[in-house]
Amino acid sequence: MSNAKEFLKLYNELTDYLRVITRADRSVPYTKLVDRAAEIDAPTKRVSNRLKDYGDLRNAIVHHREYPEEIIAEPINDAVIQFRTIVEEIRSPKKVIPTFERTVQTFAASEPLAKALSFMLESDFSQIPVVRDGTLTLLTVEGIAKWLEDQARHDSVVISEATIEDALRKDITSTFLVMSSDHNVYDAREAFATSLERGRPRLFAILITRSGDPRDRPIGIITPWDLLEDRSAL
Repeated sequence: MSNAKEFLKLYNELTDYLRVITRADRSVPYTKLVDRAAEIDAPTKRVSNRLKDYGDLRNAIVHHREYPEEIIAEPINDAVIQFRTIVEEIRSPKKVIPTFERTVQTFAASEPLAKALSFMLESDFSQIPVVRDGTLTLLTVEGIAKWLEDQARHDSVVISEATIEDALRKDITSTFLVMSSDHNVYDAREAFATSLERGRPRLFAILITRSGDPRDRPIGIITPWDLLEDRSAL
């Protein structure tokens, strides 16, 4: 198969896929398809400008006035390879599970704060998942610092008597999200980016459960550092 034919095949597969996820009919042009898909699909949003460039390349490859369309140019190998990779990533993006699947240590809100601090220090973690009233939440170093500040203000810093619940009361509840295992790595990346763009409190972590229910057992966790290490999500 020539480079031009393979490129056009990929282009048509991508166009059909974008029509499906946007529920658009065939009257919607390619550029608008990309824009609509970018609003609802993180993998598409990530490369939307490049997809429009590939749309221009497609128009340079074929002669519109002929039917069937006449191929008038051949794209180079690298262009086809890169386009194939992008189409595959959009149609079958890496899922957060198994990419970030791991054994997640959780703590009960009633457990000693000293136990949580010891675990965070040994593991070099800045946050830990906590089960509070049967639901997942997150204890962060910021929450602990605020609790310590409050205790110091009242001259009553006694960590040995404190529970995780004490520090949780000082933490910000919107510092984490719970995602289902069906989400992809680009959804996770978008969640971290959006929290900063909209001026929300910093997102420390995404907890992953099978169904996305915070009452379920976590099967994975994602931090911004995890995404930096997994270069495919950048």
